[in-house]
Amino acid sequence: MTDALDHAIVHTLAYADVFDYPLSAAEVHRYLIGAAAAPAEIGRRLGALSNGRKQIEQHGDWFVLPGRAENCMARRNRAFASARLWAQAQRWAARIAALPFVHMVAVTGALAMNNAPDHDDIDLFLITQPRRVWLARAMTVGIVRLARLAGTGLCPNYVLAVTALAQTQQNLFIAHEIAQMVPLFGDDVYHQLRVANDWTAQWLPNANGPPQLPITPAWLGHTALRAKRVGENMLGGAIGDWLDAHEQQRKSRKFAHYQRSNPAAAQLDQQRAKGHFNDHGTKIMQNYQLRVSNLKIPFVVGGDDVCRA
Repeated sequence: MTDALDHAIVHTLAYADVFDYPLSAAEVHRYLIGAAAAPAEIGRRLGALSNGRKQIEQHGDWFVLPGRAENCMARRNRAFASARLWAQAQRWAARIAALPFVHMVAVTGALAMNNAPDHDDIDLFLITQPRRVWLARAMTVGIVRLARLAGTGLCPNYVLAVTALAQTQQNLFIAHEIAQMVPLFGDDVYHQLRVANDWTAQWLPNANGPPQLPITPAWLGHTALRAKRVGENMLGGAIGDWLDAHEQQRKSRKFAHYQRSNPAAAQLDQQRAKGHFNDHGTKIMQNYQLRVSNLKIPFVVGGDDVCRA
């Protein structure tokens, strides 16, 4: 068990290293790949790996792979930038949450880990009412344009119907995206998302619930809630059906070329609007696999090679 746990710790730091990101002991525990362990045991193993066996390094409260101390300074700088971006994310998330048919707004990507550089885009994950994915996305794009005029970059790169929460791609990268996301609106729907993707526990068994960040959820006042309900009543019938179908067809035609060039990354159908045409996840897993290969520490999770993309 000790060797397997040590391997899991090193693999966890290798994955974080892809993002030039050192981890605290608590973060190593939360994002430990493929092994359930108590925080106290993680602390002991981190001490043995850094002080005795020198397989990892400790710098203050953070742990990194050998020779990667510069990541600590990068994390400090990005933490300051992220603090500024969180204020913007909370402000604009409240506006998006007030749109009709939007049931959840969550932050993903670098900001979710407090690892965003200055002026980075804020990645958003939205969950909507069924048959309103594309209409809700179109309205969200209007908010995105307003935010851009105010100097904030918003990127709603995944819009999903509440009836399609289970992810068809199941690997370490997707598990991390789900475990790292920070819900700002719709806690009940966030819980449904986690339950629908309980397979993530195979990869990240300690990552239960949302990350513990000092973030205030989006709050909607009575006026915003009334406007949201009025919009849903007005667009809840045949008119809304037509608008949603029209918007899906329009955007699908626009995205057709990109989807043909990389069909595995994008998902464009009635229940999903995911425009990841550059297949970011595959690149991340390839970089992770390269690091693990250099470390020469094999590790298997649930019968699968943990580096499988």
